[in-house]
Amino acid sequence: MYLFDNTINKNLSGAGFTLIELLVVMVIIGILAMAVIVAVNPLRNINQAKEANVKTDMSQIVHALKAYLTTNEGKYPDVSSPPLQNLVVSKDLDPLPMQPDGTDYNYQRSTTCDPGTCSAVVWGKLYNSPAGAVWCWDSASSKFKESPSAPAAGATTCP
Repeated sequence: MYLFDNTINKNLSGAGFTLIELLVVMVIIGILAMAVIVAVNPLRNINQAKEANVKTDMSQIVHALKAYLTTNEGKYPDVSSPPLQNLVVSKDLDPLPMQPDGTDYNYQRSTTCDPGTCSAVVWGKLYNSPAGAVWCWDSASSKFKESPSAPAAGATTCP
């Protein structure tokens, strides 16, 4: 009887995988994982969700602006800090929505706001569009649209 029996080593030889085989399998799994990540594109999906949130918030803000206009003799609210805070004070909107990045939605109103001639514009940042693009609504067209840039200071229409 031998102290070290070679039959154990003979039975184990050929069993298992070589280091090269394991590395090849790991590389293939890594390539497949990258393909799935590229196909799913989580950043695009996150930005689509943010844009959907902006569009929903803007719809609520516009409904509140229209309600305010109706109950305040054809005048839109004054520009306040934060913008649109007067909609919360008048109880037309509660709570005041924030953009997904934590900033306020933008709002401008005509400087002379006589009943019937008052105009306003509201916009929020878009996340899946070219840099600087905004989701915009103005009282002149009473429609939402994607604009390549924010309205100029003092303007009451979407560009």
